[in-house]
Amino acid sequence: MAFKAVIKNYHKEYIVTLLAEYRPPKEIIALVKKKYDIVIWPTQVYKVRDQRREIINKLRVAYLKDITEIPIAQKKVRLERVEEQYVAANQITNTERRINAKLKCLDHAQQEIEGKTRMGDTFLNFQQNNIFTEYTNEQLIKKRREILTKMKKARVPDVIEAKGN
Repeated sequence: MAFKAVIKNYHKEYIVTLLAEYRPPKEIIALVKKKYDIVIWPTQVYKVRDQRREIINKLRVAYLKDITEIPIAQKKVRLERVEEQYVAANQITNTERRINAKLKCLDHAQQEIEGKTRMGDTFLNFQQNNIFTEYTNEQLIKKRREILTKMKKARVPDVIEAKGN
Protein backbone atom coordinates (compact mmCIF):
# COMPACT_ATOMS: atom_id res chain seq x y z
CA MET A 1 0.00 0.00 0.00
CA ALA A 2 1.40 3.36 -1.06
CA PHE A 3 1.35 6.21 1.41
CA LYS A 4 0.19 9.68 0.50
CA ALA A 5 3.12 11.89 -0.37
CA VAL A 6 3.56 15.22 1.35
CA ILE A 7 3.05 17.63 -1.47
CA LYS A 8 5.24 20.69 -1.60
CA ASN A 9 4.44 24.09 -3.07
CA TYR A 10 5.92 23.27 -6.48
CA HIS A 11 3.71 20.14 -6.60
CA LYS A 12 0.71 22.29 -5.74
CA GLU A 13 1.59 24.79 -8.48
CA TYR A 14 1.74 21.95 -11.00
CA ILE A 15 -1.60 20.58 -9.76
CA VAL A 16 -3.16 24.06 -9.99
CA THR A 17 -1.94 24.38 -13.58
CA LEU A 18 -3.44 21.01 -14.48
CA LEU A 19 -6.72 21.88 -12.79
CA ALA A 20 -6.81 25.14 -14.74
CA GLU A 21 -6.54 23.03 -17.92
CA TYR A 22 -9.64 21.11 -16.84
CA ARG A 23 -7.69 17.89 -16.28
CA PRO A 24 -9.57 15.28 -14.22
CA PRO A 25 -8.10 14.15 -10.86
CA LYS A 26 -7.20 10.69 -12.18
CA GLU A 27 -5.10 12.24 -14.96
CA ILE A 28 -3.53 14.74 -12.56
CA ILE A 29 -2.48 11.91 -10.25
CA ALA A 30 -0.84 10.08 -13.17
CA LEU A 31 0.94 13.21 -14.42
CA VAL A 32 2.27 14.07 -10.93
CA LYS A 33 3.50 10.47 -10.57
CA LYS A 34 5.23 10.65 -13.94
CA LYS A 35 6.82 14.07 -13.38
CA TYR A 36 7.79 13.89 -9.70
CA ASP A 37 7.67 10.14 -9.00
CA ILE A 38 5.35 10.61 -6.03
CA VAL A 39 1.96 9.11 -5.28
CA ILE A 40 -0.84 11.51 -4.47
CA TRP A 41 -4.48 10.79 -3.81
CA PRO A 42 -7.67 12.38 -5.12
CA THR A 43 -8.33 13.97 -1.74
CA GLN A 44 -5.06 15.88 -2.06
CA VAL A 45 -6.05 17.12 -5.51
CA TYR A 46 -9.43 18.26 -4.19
CA LYS A 47 -7.79 19.98 -1.24
CA VAL A 48 -5.45 21.94 -3.55
CA ARG A 49 -8.45 22.77 -5.75
CA ASP A 50 -10.45 24.08 -2.80
CA GLN A 51 -7.53 26.06 -1.34
CA ARG A 52 -6.55 27.71 -4.63
CA ARG A 53 -9.84 28.04 -6.47
CA GLU A 54 -9.33 31.76 -7.20
CA ILE A 55 -5.92 31.17 -8.81
CA ILE A 56 -7.31 28.24 -10.82
CA ASN A 57 -10.14 30.42 -12.14
CA LYS A 58 -7.72 33.16 -13.20
CA LEU A 59 -5.52 30.63 -14.96
CA ARG A 60 -8.55 29.15 -16.70
CA VAL A 61 -9.43 32.54 -18.17
CA ALA A 62 -5.92 32.80 -19.63
CA TYR A 63 -6.01 29.16 -20.76
CA LEU A 64 -9.29 29.60 -22.63
CA LYS A 65 -8.17 32.92 -24.12
CA ASP A 66 -5.33 31.13 -25.93
CA ILE A 67 -7.67 28.76 -27.78
CA THR A 68 -6.69 30.27 -31.15
CA GLU A 69 -3.13 29.08 -30.59
CA ILE A 70 -4.33 25.49 -30.95
CA PRO A 71 -3.70 24.59 -34.60
CA ILE A 72 -6.95 22.70 -35.18
CA ALA A 73 -8.90 25.80 -34.09
CA GLN A 74 -7.68 27.54 -37.25
CA LYS A 75 -9.74 27.09 -40.42
CA LYS A 76 -6.62 27.01 -42.63
CA VAL A 77 -5.11 24.16 -40.60
CA ARG A 78 -8.36 22.19 -40.70
CA LEU A 79 -8.58 22.64 -44.47
CA GLU A 80 -4.95 21.54 -44.87
CA ARG A 81 -5.69 18.40 -42.87
CA VAL A 82 -8.75 17.68 -44.99
CA GLU A 83 -6.52 18.08 -48.04
CA GLU A 84 -4.05 15.56 -46.57
CA GLN A 85 -6.92 13.11 -46.05
CA TYR A 86 -8.10 13.72 -49.62
CA VAL A 87 -4.63 12.92 -50.98
CA ALA A 88 -4.34 9.88 -48.71
CA ALA A 89 -7.67 8.60 -50.02
CA ASN A 90 -5.94 7.95 -53.36
CA GLN A 91 -4.27 4.96 -51.70
CA ILE A 92 -7.61 3.19 -51.18
CA THR A 93 -7.74 0.38 -53.71
CA ASN A 94 -11.50 -0.19 -53.71
CA THR A 95 -12.86 2.32 -56.24
CA GLU A 96 -16.17 2.90 -54.49
CA ARG A 97 -14.54 3.42 -51.09
CA ARG A 98 -11.87 5.69 -52.58
CA ILE A 99 -14.48 7.90 -54.27
CA ASN A 100 -16.63 7.88 -51.12
CA ALA A 101 -13.68 8.95 -48.95
CA LYS A 102 -12.67 11.68 -51.38
CA LEU A 103 -16.24 12.97 -51.63
CA LYS A 104 -16.43 13.14 -47.84
CA CYS A 105 -13.26 15.22 -47.84
CA LEU A 106 -14.58 17.52 -50.54
CA ASP A 107 -17.89 17.93 -48.76
CA HIS A 108 -16.16 18.69 -45.47
CA ALA A 109 -13.91 21.23 -47.16
CA GLN A 110 -16.90 22.91 -48.77
CA GLN A 111 -18.73 23.08 -45.43
CA GLU A 112 -15.60 24.52 -43.82
CA ILE A 113 -15.26 27.19 -46.52
CA GLU A 114 -18.93 28.13 -46.23
CA GLY A 115 -18.70 28.21 -42.45
CA LYS A 116 -21.26 25.44 -42.00
CA THR A 117 -19.16 23.14 -39.84
CA ARG A 118 -19.11 23.29 -36.08
CA MET A 119 -16.65 21.64 -33.74
CA GLY A 120 -18.17 18.46 -32.34
CA ASP A 121 -20.96 18.27 -34.95
CA THR A 122 -19.72 14.90 -36.16
CA PHE A 123 -23.07 13.12 -36.04
CA LEU A 124 -24.61 15.50 -38.56
CA ASN A 125 -21.55 15.34 -40.81
CA PHE A 126 -21.50 11.54 -40.68
CA GLN A 127 -25.17 11.33 -41.47
CA GLN A 128 -24.85 13.73 -44.38
CA ASN A 129 -21.73 12.09 -45.80
CA ASN A 130 -22.97 8.53 -45.41
CA ILE A 131 -25.60 8.92 -48.16
CA PHE A 132 -22.89 8.41 -50.78
CA THR A 133 -22.72 4.67 -50.03
CA GLU A 134 -26.09 4.31 -51.78
CA TYR A 135 -24.79 5.73 -55.09
CA THR A 136 -23.39 3.79 -58.03
CA ASN A 137 -19.86 4.57 -59.23
CA GLU A 138 -21.26 6.72 -62.06
CA GLN A 139 -23.46 8.67 -59.64
CA LEU A 140 -20.48 9.20 -57.32
CA ILE A 141 -18.37 10.56 -60.17
CA LYS A 142 -21.22 12.92 -61.18
CA LYS A 143 -21.62 14.06 -57.55
CA ARG A 144 -17.88 14.65 -57.30
CA ARG A 145 -18.00 16.91 -60.37
CA GLU A 146 -20.93 18.84 -58.87
CA ILE A 147 -19.08 19.34 -55.60
CA LEU A 148 -15.89 20.44 -57.34
CA THR A 149 -17.88 22.94 -59.38
CA LYS A 150 -19.51 24.32 -56.22
CA MET A 151 -16.12 24.57 -54.53
CA LYS A 152 -14.66 26.49 -57.47
CA LYS A 153 -17.58 28.94 -57.34
CA ALA A 154 -17.44 29.32 -53.54
CA ARG A 155 -16.68 32.85 -52.41
CA VAL A 156 -13.41 33.12 -50.55
CA PRO A 157 -13.71 35.62 -47.69
CA ASP A 158 -11.64 38.79 -47.91
CA VAL A 159 -8.65 38.97 -45.60
CA ILE A 160 -8.46 42.14 -43.52
CA GLU A 161 -5.06 43.10 -42.18
CA ALA A 162 -4.90 44.66 -38.75
CA LYS A 163 -2.91 47.88 -38.71
CA GLY A 164 -0.49 48.42 -35.85
CA ASN A 165 -0.75 51.40 -33.52
